[in-house]
Amino acid sequence: MWKVIIRRVLLMIPQLFILSILVFFFAKLMPGDPFSGLIGPHTDPHEVEALRRAAGLYDPWWEQYLRWLGHAIHGNLGMSYNLHEPVTTVIGQRAVNTFWMSLLSVILTYLIAIPMSIVAARNEGKWQDQLWLTYNSITFGIPPYVFYLLIIFIFGYSLNWFPTGGTVSPNAMGTIPVFFSKIYHMILPAFSLAVFGTVGIFTYFRSG
Repeated sequence: MWKVIIRRVLLMIPQLFILSILVFFFAKLMPGDPFSGLIGPHTDPHEVEALRRAAGLYDPWWEQYLRWLGHAIHGNLGMSYNLHEPVTTVIGQRAVNTFWMSLLSVILTYLIAIPMSIVAARNEGKWQDQLWLTYNSITFGIPPYVFYLLIIFIFGYSLNWFPTGGTVSPNAMGTIPVFFSKIYHMILPAFSLAVFGTVGIFTYFRSG
């Protein structure tokens, strides 16, 4: 077992190295640079050039890559020039919401898929089974982004049952109201993720 784990970890090292090179070069191929947004009618071009030189944007590509890789290994992902905060701080703030939404989507996935699989398995060949098989086929065939937009339009805009943005209501005060407000804001995206998660689980449980 340990040999398998060590082998997979060793295989990940060159994969991560190649991935880091691709990320670096794709970022370099994007138009503009971090200082392009500073350019305006009243901006001194020489000041912008000085910032670019200070940031090492005119250094050889391999030197820029090694410097970027070294900073990334040490957890320094630079500054967000839009938010004026460290990138790690920006990611950390959003990672918490992402974690809870992912957890809620997993819970919803199993709450939907397991009963659905049991009903289909107990009624094999009947209308209940055909209903869930049709649901499975439709869900599998719809592009996720189309489904997400459809869910937002129906339940967010048309019926106005759920919020379409934000993470908590402005009028939520106190720990308990804030907690339930966050859950309420996460239901729509978590449900959208859960629907697609049910496809594989339904197939697995039904065939078992």
